[in-house]
Amino acid sequence: MWLPLGIALITVFLTVKFLLSRLRINRKNSDLFVLITGCDTGFGYLAATAFARKRIRVFAGYLKEFKLDSEPSEYLIPIQLDVTNEKHIKKAVKTISDRIPPDQGLWAVINNAGVSLHTGLCEAQTPDNYKDCLNVNLFGMVLVNKHFLPLLRKSSGRIINMASIGGRFAFPYSSPYVVSKFAVEGYSECLRRELYHQGVSVHVIEPGAFDTGMLMRSTPIDFAQRTFDTLPDEVKDYYGRDFFQKMSKNILRFKGSKDLNQVTEAYYHALTARYPRAYYKVGWDAKILFRILIYLPTWITDFLVTWMFQRPAGAKL
Repeated sequence: MWLPLGIALITVFLTVKFLLSRLRINRKNSDLFVLITGCDTGFGYLAATAFARKRIRVFAGYLKEFKLDSEPSEYLIPIQLDVTNEKHIKKAVKTISDRIPPDQGLWAVINNAGVSLHTGLCEAQTPDNYKDCLNVNLFGMVLVNKHFLPLLRKSSGRIINMASIGGRFAFPYSSPYVVSKFAVEGYSECLRRELYHQGVSVHVIEPGAFDTGMLMRSTPIDFAQRTFDTLPDEVKDYYGRDFFQKMSKNILRFKGSKDLNQVTEAYYHALTARYPRAYYKVGWDAKILFRILIYLPTWITDFLVTWMFQRPAGAKL
């Protein structure tokens, strides 16, 4: 008796949840004004061009260059925006304010800009290495949200922050990136609760591994080797002088998904759904693999994760 009832309740719950997730906001796409940062390449570029085709008015923030196959349209307005430069951000606020009708606000800010720098041993990192990642991945996001909040409050809009499954699960040899993404998760949770009564919602995207410009096959090893070379000779001897070259064979086997549209679809849902989710795990690895690893006993997870990496030459165990 109880088993069929339980199955029926779960089925009803999942059906209702699915149906609610399909409901859309009661606004036309052409009425939505959206800022996306980090549109030079990758997820930002794809999202900006895809949303413009859907007749959403996109301000595509780029750092160095924004390439288009055709001329910018009324739905796609490139603006140069360095998220680490407060003057750039204030200028962008004015530019966007001037382009939005006086009775409307900005519907959403998608904080897509991000970097992955300084892979290598924690032992070899410097405070400046951590700051390099934090300046873009966290502090840039903080500054953009700070200055655009008045425009977002005007429309009861949305903030969509790019985190990573690396903000939930720590990967070895990438601590500056991981620290910055864990910080994004904490910041987003604080912000969501502070804005709860202000009509502005906060949503976090947590992709797994995707094959974007950030995930290059040789560069992470090159970075790791350079930081390794700064260590004293006795420490290099402990790890083995060829430590990272040996380990690179295992790391380079790991390939990210090429289906970048999964992330842009998550952005679009967070942007247009009537009941958007607080967190979007994107990719099979984020949804399944890392979720399992997070909830396994720590000693099992540590064993499984470190099994694929090179053991230091001087390690006793």
